[in-house]
Amino acid sequence: MSGREFSELEQKRRDAAVSRTRLAEEIGGELGTPAKVYRIERSVVGGRTSDAERRLYEAALNRLIRTDGDNPPVDPDVGRPVSLGEDFDRADAEAMLAIIRAGVGVRERHGPSAAMHMARESLWDVWERPRLPRPLLTSKYPMSYPWSPAARDLWEENEGRRPPGGWGLILEHMTPRRLLLLELFENASQLTPETLRDLLFAKLAGAVVTKEDDRILSGAGFGASLPVGTLSGDNWARYRAAGFDPMAFEPLPIDPIDG
Repeated sequence: MSGREFSELEQKRRDAAVSRTRLAEEIGGELGTPAKVYRIERSVVGGRTSDAERRLYEAALNRLIRTDGDNPPVDPDVGRPVSLGEDFDRADAEAMLAIIRAGVGVRERHGPSAAMHMARESLWDVWERPRLPRPLLTSKYPMSYPWSPAARDLWEENEGRRPPGGWGLILEHMTPRRLLLLELFENASQLTPETLRDLLFAKLAGAVVTKEDDRILSGAGFGASLPVGTLSGDNWARYRAAGFDPMAFEPLPIDPIDG
């Protein structure tokens, strides 16, 4: 949120391009979770954090700043669906493969848009949505996925409660789904349930962004395409090309829970 007051600790961490997750790993112990790091940062604003916690925070951050001084920053992890178990994954991969192969015929008979719509809905309902890691915000946005600064600010501004008119968030895919589905259609005859399963786990990487973030991606020409020369596995290429800093993306500061 544009009007939120950053504590001096949070501002120093942001300036150093250190994520809460990385800092939590460096702190370790009982305070070594992104949620505890967030609590320390916000408590400083109200004068509620202890001197001991502040010292641990600052010492860990200073160590990372010194260590990273000679090393280029590493892109943060992307969000990925999780396995439902070997049997479930294979059964759903078999179903998806049947849909993809049927889509090839639909594309020939009714055109690419009909096939794309059919496959896109199935990809979400059969494969991706059941495998989104919990907890979820409004049953769709994984809190453990990287969230853009604007998306996190929106969540913090509303204290996790749905604002009037809705969240205005998007579960954005690093590889646009249109490109993924085109690849699947083109290779439908060679795919097996096992290779399709592995491909979906590898390429359905995502992040949570705002609608304005998405407009920036689209306005830069990367709403549904990759920059020329993008290397395989470079999940953040579209974001960097559109002017986003991948290091600014972080999961929500919530301890993982089941459900």
